[in-house]
Amino acid sequence: MHNLGQSNTAINISIITLGASSIITQLVMMQEFISIFAGNELVYGLTLGAWFLFTGIGSFLGKWFEDIHKERLIRILAISQIVYGILPFLGIFCLRVFLNHLFLPGVFISIPEILFIVSALLVPYCLLGGALMTLVCILLPSIDDTKSIGEVYFFDNIGDIIGGALFSFIFIHIFSTFINLYFVMGINLLAALALIKRRLLAIVILPFIVALCFTEFMDSFTLQRLFQNQSILFHANSPYGQIVVTRNEGQLTFYENRVPLFASKDTVAAEETVHYPLSQLEGCRNVLMVSGCISGALDELLKYPAISVDCIEIDPLIFKAAKGLKPLYDKRVNFIVGDGRFYIKNTKNRYQAVILALPEPESAQINRFYTDEFFKELKRIIPPDGIISLSLRGEANYISKEVRRLNSIVYNTLGHNFQNVLAIPGERFFYIASDATSLQYNKIGRSNIPTNYVNDGYLKGILTKERIDYMLSALNEKTPLNTDFRPLAYYYNFLYLALYYKTNLTFLWVSLIVITLIIMVRLTPQTFAIFTTGFAASALEVILILAFQVLYGSVYSKTGLIITAFMLGLSIGAYVINKTPATIKLLYLFELLIAAFCLCIMGIIIYSNSFVLSWFFEYLAFPLLSVVIGILSGAEFPLVSKLYFKTKGQTAATLYFADYAGGFLGAIAVSTLLVPLIGIFNVCLIVGTLKLISLIILLPQGHRPCT
Repeated sequence: MHNLGQSNTAINISIITLGASSIITQLVMMQEFISIFAGNELVYGLTLGAWFLFTGIGSFLGKWFEDIHKERLIRILAISQIVYGILPFLGIFCLRVFLNHLFLPGVFISIPEILFIVSALLVPYCLLGGALMTLVCILLPSIDDTKSIGEVYFFDNIGDIIGGALFSFIFIHIFSTFINLYFVMGINLLAALALIKRRLLAIVILPFIVALCFTEFMDSFTLQRLFQNQSILFHANSPYGQIVVTRNEGQLTFYENRVPLFASKDTVAAEETVHYPLSQLEGCRNVLMVSGCISGALDELLKYPAISVDCIEIDPLIFKAAKGLKPLYDKRVNFIVGDGRFYIKNTKNRYQAVILALPEPESAQINRFYTDEFFKELKRIIPPDGIISLSLRGEANYISKEVRRLNSIVYNTLGHNFQNVLAIPGERFFYIASDATSLQYNKIGRSNIPTNYVNDGYLKGILTKERIDYMLSALNEKTPLNTDFRPLAYYYNFLYLALYYKTNLTFLWVSLIVITLIIMVRLTPQTFAIFTTGFAASALEVILILAFQVLYGSVYSKTGLIITAFMLGLSIGAYVINKTPATIKLLYLFELLIAAFCLCIMGIIIYSNSFVLSWFFEYLAFPLLSVVIGILSGAEFPLVSKLYFKTKGQTAATLYFADYAGGFLGAIAVSTLLVPLIGIFNVCLIVGTLKLISLIILLPQGHRPCT
């Protein structure tokens, strides 16, 4: 056994490893949950919220390690670190294998069910991870005990930076889920070996190396369990999601995150998507199609003899999968890999028609293609008589309140930008918009192009006066515009799904409020400051990422840079403040700076579209903002730990719990409710106001001893 003085380096390595493996596991599990649960920001918010909550509880429970002898604590840390590395691997394996035993394949999994499964997988891992953070605070030798918690916080953030950078810039592009989790297992094993070099641990290395040979097999084996009774022809992960192509009775189906993108024999959808809009134009020559490019819609487009088509998909894997299954080459088609919104904003090309074959606005990311700002950008690339076309979920005979509100918001937003909008009823509601006065219902789908379904007989049943009048009366509701920074279409689509699948949202939000009140009852003025800082950091990071994606497209390497920049800021703030004398006035200053910074973010986002400074905002401003958020947040933790200090175990447990509890509330409330309902700018005001309240509560403390 090493003596405790010699083990200081090994403990620091262990802390860095815990940080790196935690952030990699968090990102891998987030990607896996989103792909398995066909998710969006809601799954992201639920996962991150559960992660923060259970890690905070684990940190609080970790204070009981304080009564254990330090030599025994090192053994506990080493063994726990091995378990910490194995748990994510086993968790994802069990999730894939047993999911279809719990739920019928293809059945929508409700929000409470998702929360239950996510919690069941995260509870053991997060409780252990939180407890280990308190344990290493107790264990780490330090000349000044009041600084040891800040040192652990610093080394943990160093691990977060390393893990976040490796995953965001390297691992996500080249490794499968199980290879990533195998790496996590490996670094935790090495950290445990550094703590106690025993033959028993050395023996573990051999089966670990042997198991490496089976990781790719496990990935394919477990994925097949998710797509039962289908032959998997192609599967791969990218930063944008999981692409799977299956064959069942001769039909090819393309899935993204287990959501069917399109099927090879869905002729009706392909014909409606193409011939509804193009029948309004005579001699259409150039078309831009956003998403849906390799479905049957492309075959329908190529029936127009003189046409030229630009097809854009954000995920290159979609083109890669398609090229391996059917020939895509045609000299009239130009395939573009990139974000459709970013391309439209910057292209110099002009098109007679733009067809948006996108999913519902089931996420804030997709909502960007249904907003007032986007429709203005579309008008720039089409002539006055050009058209755009899109579709949303519809209901053939009875339009429910939620579907009516969703469609009304998008319809009114289109009408705010185009003089004429045709609304076409059916199983899906199609919209054709233009400034031309020549749009007519009697032209829809009627052309000389041969079709199987969209013909006079089919259209007579769809385009009846009664159906059109009923749809238009439903869409006549006055609604606010759907905007980039207030994604109302996303919010009402979420309400539709929740009500359709009988999810009791009231119960969920009441439960969240009760949990928040229980947490806040235990907080002192100083720990309330940490709680609100955790909330602010989580909320502002969500806002930065959403704003960046809206303004500059889904550039995932840069999003990874924003996250890594935040971790860097946390480390800088913790390191500097840990070497600075702690005073209550310094805490007042940081409370005020965080509140003021919320207003700064609002102003920067507003002016980020400035033509002169666009390069600066795209490449530098958002990472720098993230660094500043990190510095302000990271500085408060060691500062309050000095002011609040009792014992290492009790102080670490209480502060980590408050920090993670704030992060839990920020992740859940901001990404799933506040941003869609009241918009990004109002959320900034709420966060700033909360920090001012925290400052006011702190003021009476003055120079009193912290309790």
